[in-house]
Amino acid sequence: MSESIRLNQDDVVSMPEDDNPFEASTLKASEVYKEVREDISGSLEELTQSGMKCEVLQTTGRGWRKGKLKFSLEFIPDEPEPAQTQNTESSPPAKDASPLDDLRNELNLDK
Repeated sequence: MSESIRLNQDDVVSMPEDDNPFEASTLKASEVYKEVREDISGSLEELTQSGMKCEVLQTTGRGWRKGKLKFSLEFIPDEPEPAQTQNTESSPPAKDASPLDDLRNELNLDK
């Protein structure tokens, strides 16, 4: 399946009347969002799972493109995930510094 495209508010969506839960068959993306907010009904399953057949005319000038209109819920955390450190087998775990390290280094100078 192709990568999804986030529509701009001014992009135009056209749906066949038989698959269309909206009053008009051609709407701006902003009108689709408004209709969905105002009247979510039995078509919610179709909108979120299988999608509805439609054509889209984007303001980017690529002409009419056939596909499906599908809504999804997206979560964006306020704070990014903490970076996980990876320990590899080739590098031993780091040791804490010891106050005796200097003395050990001095005693091993003749090696």
